[in-house]
Amino acid sequence: MTTDVVGMQIPGLIRSRERREILALFVQDPDKEYYQRELERRLGISVGNIRRELNRLQLEGLVESRRFGNLVLFKLNKRHPLYRDYRGIILKTAGVAFQIREALLPLKEKGLRLAMIFGSYAHAMAGVKGAHWSSERDVDLMFVTAGSGREVGRVLSSRKGLKGLRIEPVGYDVSEFEKRIGERHHFIQEVLSKPIIPLVGFGEEVELRPIRVDRRRLQGLIRGWKHEWRRVESTLR
Repeated sequence: MTTDVVGMQIPGLIRSRERREILALFVQDPDKEYYQRELERRLGISVGNIRRELNRLQLEGLVESRRFGNLVLFKLNKRHPLYRDYRGIILKTAGVAFQIREALLPLKEKGLRLAMIFGSYAHAMAGVKGAHWSSERDVDLMFVTAGSGREVGRVLSSRKGLKGLRIEPVGYDVSEFEKRIGERHHFIQEVLSKPIIPLVGFGEEVELRPIRVDRRRLQGLIRGWKHEWRRVESTLR
């Protein structure tokens, strides 16, 4: 079945909010198993609705279960022939990167210039050899803002779709970021040596998938910010 056909089926698959949130949690860590009360606690969805959606997902063959003592544990069925297609689409429309980006986008009006996921999550999504990420690990976020860095922490902590995840933000103001890029700071160089997931500031056409960025591209973005500031300042004079 082609990806186009899979895409046509996705609206039916994720038409309910509860199903979408369950799948978004599952695809973040495909090997992790959950029991129903754990899902209720993590997602804030009643156990009755969770049971209903899990039953439907099992009928679709996307979720499998096993008994462990008195518990029934559920996880994604990685043997499903369309597993990669479904997982890819769900990650783009409801996964970790999507949830973080949606939380951050309103901050563009408050000075947020750049945001990207780096570290183990980005590396695992890119298929870097030896890279692994699980929901017990942090999601590393780098951002650059002309406003308050505290706003980033506030919007991330209040985003329901990120509940239970540990997000470790590393923030810079614009001048500090420009200086570190120019100095080839070892931490920035390490981040740029491996794939990142672009969230904000890379252009509207950039997809939520791992890419490589280099120092010159970031310097170009900084020049663009400065040009925009000068233009705005000139209109206010």
